[in-house]
Amino acid sequence: MDDAILATRIEALKRDLEWVGKGRYWLEEKLKPKPNELTDQLWGALGATIRTAAEALTDDLEEICKNVEQGAKNGADEAQQSLQDGWRRYAEAYQESRRIFGEYLDFIGGLALRCQGLDERICCIADELIRKCSLEGTGSTWNSLTVIAPKESFTRTMARIIRLRFPEWTIWALPFTAHEYGHVVLDESERIKKILGVEVENLAKEDERYNAADDDQARERIKERIRKHVGVLFADAFATFMMGPAYACAAIFLRFDPSNAGAETAEMPSDNRRALIVFKILRRMNKEASDRFNPIYTPVIDDLERRWRQMIERAGATEAISEAKRQDTEEQDAEKQGVAKWQRYEGIWEALNPPNLLREARYPHKGEKEGWKKAEKWAEELKEVLDRKREDVQPSSTDKLRDVLNAAWLRRLKDGELWQIEQIANAALKLCQAIIKPQHVSQQSRRGSKSGKVPQPGS
Repeated sequence: MDDAILATRIEALKRDLEWVGKGRYWLEEKLKPKPNELTDQLWGALGATIRTAAEALTDDLEEICKNVEQGAKNGADEAQQSLQDGWRRYAEAYQESRRIFGEYLDFIGGLALRCQGLDERICCIADELIRKCSLEGTGSTWNSLTVIAPKESFTRTMARIIRLRFPEWTIWALPFTAHEYGHVVLDESERIKKILGVEVENLAKEDERYNAADDDQARERIKERIRKHVGVLFADAFATFMMGPAYACAAIFLRFDPSNAGAETAEMPSDNRRALIVFKILRRMNKEASDRFNPIYTPVIDDLERRWRQMIERAGATEAISEAKRQDTEEQDAEKQGVAKWQRYEGIWEALNPPNLLREARYPHKGEKEGWKKAEKWAEELKEVLDRKREDVQPSSTDKLRDVLNAAWLRRLKDGELWQIEQIANAALKLCQAIIKPQHVSQQSRRGSKSGKVPQPGS
């Protein structure tokens, strides 16, 4: 290759990408003690995602070299054109490599943190929560690795990573893992993609910018923006559907920003629109779960909507205030007419229900063994822990993590002092650990029997 600088950069990037494939052996040697997460299954998933992407990018870099060399043989004009194409393609490859290295660093960094126990086993609880979500939502097991990271992802990650935002690795943030898994569900379900594609088309027809666009390229850019927004809103809806009120509580208390509630980007819808879709899903669940004498989620919905309105009013987000009031008026009019007025996002609700997801995906509202009634029972027992009438809450072998999260948030809505929040979190964390402990012991035993080694305490 005539351009020595380009050739040097390509070779350096190829070496960096090669390291991704060898990182497993380096990590297994350096990490002590060895974390349980270093299993063939997870490394196999990593190989099928990040390493595959790295190998494909390496192939692209080799093709760039071949094209430049071929161009040099065909005269000055073609040599110049091939160099321009080479630099352009190298720049694109370099940007893609940043994404690969970023996810790989999150993966191995998360393993290192978990290996040292710095996350207080919150990540293990999140892994089990997502595993149950996948079983109950789609009937398949989706094995992922939860790690501590600077921010969540709003698309499916290559490395099958679920991120908990630093420094929020607490019981309160666990419902957010269901949002990230919602992106996985959307990415892997052609049926849901098709339904949401219709939703995107309908929203585009209502969009003033789309209708005023002068050419097809401009309209496609606007449609792509809508498509990304719908993807985030679906993930919010999915998390609400799976986690119940716990996700709505976490989003309002910890995530949505009232001071910029009306702001949106090309990637993200406004936080006010996200809050509205969460409330819509919860109301729809409430309508189908309740009768007029037994409103299951109504007290929680009313409380959260009141808090969100207060937040945006105090923050002075006038656009978000107007949108919230308009939505309230529409809901009231619909209630008077005895119909559910879902002018928008009806497709999202359709996508959440069978046959697109299993019937078990929806957070249960009937029965005493799991669901909202179980959460209410545990919320009262958590109160007894706060009052020191009992040491902790004891689970059974069939109890569910998402019920613990709902119980903790229900208790927090009623007892919101700072010292109480910490005590509720501690009691709920113990309950979660007690639920997943037998499962992890069983997994360790299976690994030990396969390897001929006996699992050690704390391993």
